[in-house]
Amino acid sequence: MATYLKTDVEITRQEGDTADIVFVVEDAPTGISLTGFTEIIFAAFHRGTEIFRKTLSGATLSVLSQTITIPLLVADTKGYAGDCDWELEISNSTPLVYTIAGGTLIIKKERI
Repeated sequence: MATYLKTDVEITRQEGDTADIVFVVEDAPTGISLTGFTEIIFAAFHRGTEIFRKTLSGATLSVLSQTITIPLLVADTKGYAGDCDWELEISNSTPLVYTIAGGTLIIKKERI
């Protein structure tokens, strides 16, 4: 397993809230440089069905140096309280494809 691969990462967000998920990816030589990767995808799944997808090419996520920011909108989590799965993948035209992280997105039920 590569040193840049993180699995079983738990992220918690409130249902229906706007929020960011931010990853700081460790750079080479012990991590992986994001330079040269043309696509980054963050996707979340509830009971096996994709509930949202954020991409670099679709301008729904952003990258600055080694920091990936995934903005969540109300519609991304509304109605999906509970445990969801998520993956973060990077790729380029070579084609190199790496799933660099994954885990559980816990969406807490809104109370107000």
